[in-house]
Amino acid sequence: MIKRQLADEEAHCRIYERWLGADAYRGTRYDEALAAYVGSLNSVTLEVFVIQSLLEGFSLGALEYRARAVKSATSEGEHALWDDEMRHVQFSYGYLRTLIREEGAIAPETFERVAAEVKGIFVESFAPARIAEFVKANYDVRAEDLTEHTVRESEGRTRLAWLTLARVARCKLEFTRRYHAATLSVG
Repeated sequence: MIKRQLADEEAHCRIYERWLGADAYRGTRYDEALAAYVGSLNSVTLEVFVIQSLLEGFSLGALEYRARAVKSATSEGEHALWDDEMRHVQFSYGYLRTLIREEGAIAPETFERVAAEVKGIFVESFAPARIAEFVKANYDVRAEDLTEHTVRESEGRTRLAWLTLARVARCKLEFTRRYHAATLSVG
């Protein structure tokens, strides 16, 4: 299952690159900050929570935004991508009892702290100034046409932020709800 998920993620990267109409981008490097953060966690449960709930939730929010913003974004391939991401979010649910038995129960406030720290990584990585610099560096956009202010005030950015935050919140809630239920069944 893990090998399948990794293969899915590699395929997703190629799909996203095609959507952007270019080769791979260097991007805002949120992945480096997130990888360092996940590597600093001392719990497989928390690592799974970050990757499968928060990161995959972020991807689902971005896909929701794309489906609403790009009218042609309803192909069979995009539905398959959505299904992959949903499967990835739900992957760990079957292992929660095992994780609890192996690591002990994690307090709800720990999940909240980790979620807040991950949100901070995303907020910093996708700050308006960083987005403006990325777009100017990778697309034919004049510096005076795209500023931190124009990105901050962009209706599209606002919609994307709300959709991704809402999806991440739903994925976080479902993970923690299932986790709490699993703690009750592990005596």
